[in-house]
Amino acid sequence: PQQHSRYAAPRKGQQLAPGRAHGDLGSCGRGAPLPEEGPTWKRRPRACQRGGVGMAALTRAARVLFVISAVAAVWAALAFDRVDWTAPSPEVRHAVDWFPVYAVLGFGFYSLLQIIYNVATFNDCKDAAAELDEEVKEAKADLRKKGFEFSS
Repeated sequence: PQQHSRYAAPRKGQQLAPGRAHGDLGSCGRGAPLPEEGPTWKRRPRACQRGGVGMAALTRAARVLFVISAVAAVWAALAFDRVDWTAPSPEVRHAVDWFPVYAVLGFGFYSLLQIIYNVATFNDCKDAAAELDEEVKEAKADLRKKGFEFSS
């Protein structure tokens, strides 16, 4: 069947495959048909199912970049005396001068805590492991039919 644009209506008489939404172009939008049946390892990758990088991730990245830029601009203005500002004490001036070092150390500490927390709360997915084992067996059986041999 002839593929249609993601945003255009189907041509007159063109039928969409069962279970497909209007505009679904198949494998990551490249126009290849999606297998409706068969081994799960032959189906469309998860990244394609999610639609790739979403706008939410881009928006969050843009917000973080904006905040970092604003803080860096304020720090640069204070550190390089671009504004008429005198530090109320030597400790404040020291904190302004050493802010980038403190920021990098703080980010490293935060990252370390995130890694420790995520490792400590990592879930064991027994169902997913069993499903993956089944998919590997299906793939091996399919490849054996095509003449491949496995050592184990």
